[in-house]
Amino acid sequence: MKQYHLFAISCLVALLFSDLHAGETASRAFTLANENLEARFVFDGSLKLEKLTDIQGKMSLTGQPAEILRLDTPNGMARAYRLEADSKADSNRVLIKLIPEKASHLKAELEFELSGARLTGRLSISNSSPESVTVTPTFPSLQGITMGTGGEDLWYCLPHGGGMLDNRPFMSKDRAHSAQYGDSVPMQFMDFYSRKKSRGMVVLCLDTQALHKLFLFGKKSGIEAGVSYPDYCVGGGEKKSFPAFAIQLHDGDWHRGIEVYQDWVKGWHKPVATKCEWLRKCFLWERLYSFDQAELNEKERFFSNTGHITDSGKWYWGEAKYGDFYAGFGDYPMINVDPGVFKADMRHFREAGSKMGVFLSPGLTCTNSLVFAKMRRQKQDWSIWKQDSLPIFYRPNVSVVRTCFFPPDFRQAMADRVKTLYEELRYDFIYWDCLGYSVEGANRCYHPGHGHAIPCESPLAGQMLFYEEARKVLPKNIPFMTEFRGGDVYSQYIEGCISHLIVEQPRESVVPIDLFRFCFPKMKHFTMFPYVQSSAAEKRKKEGNSIDDGELWTLKGKETKAALALLDRVLFNGEAVWTHRPERWIKAGQPEVPERMGQIARVMAENWEAFDSLDPKPLVPTEQEGVFANYFPAEKYGVFAILNLRSEPAAGRILKLPDQTTGASIRELWGNCQPKMDGRHLNAKIPAQGLLVVRIELCEK
Repeated sequence: MKQYHLFAISCLVALLFSDLHAGETASRAFTLANENLEARFVFDGSLKLEKLTDIQGKMSLTGQPAEILRLDTPNGMARAYRLEADSKADSNRVLIKLIPEKASHLKAELEFELSGARLTGRLSISNSSPESVTVTPTFPSLQGITMGTGGEDLWYCLPHGGGMLDNRPFMSKDRAHSAQYGDSVPMQFMDFYSRKKSRGMVVLCLDTQALHKLFLFGKKSGIEAGVSYPDYCVGGGEKKSFPAFAIQLHDGDWHRGIEVYQDWVKGWHKPVATKCEWLRKCFLWERLYSFDQAELNEKERFFSNTGHITDSGKWYWGEAKYGDFYAGFGDYPMINVDPGVFKADMRHFREAGSKMGVFLSPGLTCTNSLVFAKMRRQKQDWSIWKQDSLPIFYRPNVSVVRTCFFPPDFRQAMADRVKTLYEELRYDFIYWDCLGYSVEGANRCYHPGHGHAIPCESPLAGQMLFYEEARKVLPKNIPFMTEFRGGDVYSQYIEGCISHLIVEQPRESVVPIDLFRFCFPKMKHFTMFPYVQSSAAEKRKKEGNSIDDGELWTLKGKETKAALALLDRVLFNGEAVWTHRPERWIKAGQPEVPERMGQIARVMAENWEAFDSLDPKPLVPTEQEGVFANYFPAEKYGVFAILNLRSEPAAGRILKLPDQTTGASIRELWGNCQPKMDGRHLNAKIPAQGLLVVRIELCEK
């Protein structure tokens, strides 16, 4: 009976294509279907996804026909196409060829393939003219996603920032919100699901090259989603392929969607280096600009037993004004420090139990530096160009430009300097300042002499090439840490990264989660807690008023209570802390902040096997609304970090414990209360907006 069903589907597809070879321009329908999924496309001057049906879930996933491809050409947005006569299909595959009427020298070939519960789409664009053409395709372009319900039961999981798990409308000035792949959107998926029906669909962008692209998303009554590739160049007589996408159905909610995404990642993700042992046990990273006994005393007071590491820019590139951007400011006393002084400082901190790293900024280069002098001798320009052919300066009125990593000579010059610096200092790790960042107008280069596939390449791709060069000249046990996350492809090249999202969430989400940390647990994830000048104090200073130095610094303008609440969210996500020296907080009248930093780092360091787990579980089920829990399992114990986001205490049964916890002991690590075990349940009282951290000793299986 099943064979007859598949034979009938094959006949249906063949029948739908029976008149295509006549080259007619009338409306045509193309249907792919199996026991899991039905996808129906209609050509009526443009190609629309008319219907997407979850057969097992017995629901329509889309509510209205919408163009599956949007193509912006030099002649404007393509609104009408001709369908080529040699478009073809078989039982599980459709190939459709479209020619835009306003740009007849272009041809878009779309292939759709059905396998199990997955629909895969591929796109290539060919250019028959002798001249290059710049196009911006959006593929897929999905509109009117309803999951059979819509409204409040239409939920979404987006990896924007830390992760948006929500059902509320979300638009940007009545348009779909767009966010760039990289630090803003580090993972290439979007998941939509119905809680009532316990069914969902995940949309994957299958790119393993870190190409420049934007993720589009918006929700009104239904959901609009897509992936856009801005300003891609198709050379004369060339054919360019774009990353495929996949839509896969699944049971359950976004947890299952993330599992589908992780299964795809496992097929290509090959980390260059393995996290070293000492980094696994590190949970507090401190930035220092000078070294003295006071700093050692501060470390002992606030950050003892935290797996403390520190880095410094005191010896930028090992030579005054070699290239690092601080030489362009002229007011940094560490520029001309003797290397012997720096080595002595490193020795003191290592004796105190800290690892020492160096702060390097190869992407920001002073125009009066040795790097630029070498560039001029070679009659080259390594600076990033804007579209108007002007270099991009780091800050106005400062002679520091952003440099491009695609020119091989620049990568080699920087790698040589990294090697020399290691031979001089024997540092433990490198902090790559400003790298892992990909922003249009800041890091994307349009210089015609850099060999770009103009302007398709993301700056992330150039940075990955640089890491390959740098690793060739360094010992294998030197970790690379970046200021920004870079994304899933980028994560293969680094051992650690910094996240800014707990302090700077792009939008208030239902829960402050960092899904990237849970999907890529082999990396070391730090949350940045910087101090900045308060705007009020800065204004008074500009007006000529005298102010105390302590007024200048605070945590992004947050009051102490708010800063402590943010730190609780760091522990909730099981991330390590990055900060400046405690002195700044003390001057700002906030000694509680470094005290809390040390406290949460010690909790993680004392239970490092759990917080270093390769199988952490984000947002496991709880038994109370507004209470959220993450689980970090080790071999012999597990740690639950439980956050109550309600405005009143949460009391009673909080969550169900794993099977191995029956009869096991339980210990609270955060000091808020003493929880109890009620059979297989955890009973506790958690303060309003409070955190509970519980260690469960596991019984043998």
